[in-house]
This record gives sequence, structure tokens and C-alpha cells, in this order.
Amino acid sequence: VNGEQTYEVEIVPFESRVDYDVTTGVNNYRWFYLDSVNADTTLIGGFKYGANAPAGKKIMRFIVDFAYANASATQLPHVIGSFNNNHKAMSMWNFRDKHYEAYAFVDSTMQTWRVLDGAGVKEIIAGNCTNGAGDRTWNVMNDAILDTVCFAACTGCAPVNINENQLEKTVSISNNPTQYSWILSNATQSKVNFVLYNTSGKVVLKDSFIGGYRLDASTLANGLYWLQTSHGNFKLLKQ
Repeated sequence: VNGEQTYEVEIVPFESRVDYDVTTGVNNYRWFYLDSVNADTTLIGGFKYGANAPAGKKIMRFIVDFAYANASATQLPHVIGSFNNNHKAMSMWNFRDKHYEAYAFVDSTMQTWRVLDGAGVKEIIAGNCTNGAGDRTWNVMNDAILDTVCFAACTGCAPVNINENQLEKTVSISNNPTQYSWILSNATQSKVNFVLYNTSGKVVLKDSFIGGYRLDASTLANGLYWLQTSHGNFKLLKQ
């Protein structure tokens, strides 16, 4: 609040708000996540009343959808990038659905970043949104909330509408993650139909098998895939 003459609650810019979709003043609060359990430290520089960032800096806010990846309140994901050498100093927090967020105060220049899931596994991004090192990039010119992206993808998560645990699984997967191929095995001799999706919801392969199947991944881009079968559903990782 501003106490110079009268007390007046600041109008927090929407890039810094808890609920960035609200423009009417509801949930008009700043936020940051402090992870005392892991002894994380975060330096919050001084910023102007009613502004997003310290003088000479811009706010860069990340939103990542973990619909098909590992993240929870006890296994938080993290952001690591050109602005931060210690990924545990950039824990992400969940406000809605499986969207996790973090922000950084950065210089107006090209920034690179990548996300680690709740198990500490760094994403391998499938698509053309990365630099030569496989990092996401953003040329910072103004305060910004970046477009929501799916973990390990260039776009948002497609609504595949399947649940990894919705069926009793008789199919098992070995060699996951893999560089070359996944091995699918069925404990029964019944026919298994399957569809392989990428994180954009595009069908990569449809097929069926009885007993066992070698699913070739050698020509696939690195990243996360979703296998829907008639006997259970699975997350697969090509790396």
C-alpha cells in the first residue's frame, strides 16, 4: 500500500497477478513461491509501486501444462535458464488444472530456458521452437506472460481424453525411456489395438498385435508420447 498521504492498495499489473486472467481487480495480489523444505533462496529485488519488475528489468512468466508429465504438490517442477544457474531456485507452482507457473526478472535480451519435471528430468522438446542446444527461447522486449506450452512440446497439450489408469493393464512396456524402440508385451494372448500420439494430439501410428510388439522409435523426434491401447494407456519417452 502507498502510505505517503493516504493508504491506497496498488493495482497489480496482470503479468504479476495471482490470477492473470482477471482484469477487474479480483485476486489483485502479487505472488512468489518459497521452498523452505529444499532450502531454496530467491532474491526479490525492489520494484516500483504498481509495476512488474525492478528498474531496468522485465518480468518473464512461464506457464507449462503437465497434463502428460510428472508434477505434483510434493514433486514440483522447476525452470532452469540463462537467467538462473540453480534450477531449484525456480520452483513452479500450480494455480489451476495441471498448469504450473514461475517467473523471473530478466534483462531485455534473448533468454533461453527449459523445464524439469517433478522427478528432476529435463524436458526434451519435440518441435522447432528451440535453439541448437534444445532450449526454448524468448527475445525479451516487454513484460510478458509466455504462451502456455505442454511439457516437452512447442504448443499446448492436445486433449487426447485418455487416462493412464482408466483400464486394468495387461500390457507392459520395457525400454522406456528409449533411443531406439519400446517393447510391448501382453500377458494374455488376446489382440491389442493401439494408437500412438505425440503431445500435440497428432496420431503417429496405429497398429495391433498379439503377444509382443517392437515399437520403433528411431525415426521419432525426442520427447514425450502417449500410447493408448485396448488394454491400458501409457506415457512413453524418446530421448
